[in-house]
Amino acid sequence: MLYQPAGLDDNELVHQLATLYGPGIQPQRNLIANTLLLMRTDDRFGGVVSRRP
Repeated sequence: MLYQPAGLDDNELVHQLATLYGPGIQPQRNLIANTLLLMRTDDRFGGVVSRRP
């Protein structure tokens, strides 16, 4: 494990990392979801991909 001056144990360190990771991933998740929504609902972006035969 990396040295850190706060003296956290493994469990506390994992909780700190999860706390930082959660909000950090939210913008990317939103971008992906909005892109997929546009591809499914707007012909300018999805066009042929989302049409049913």
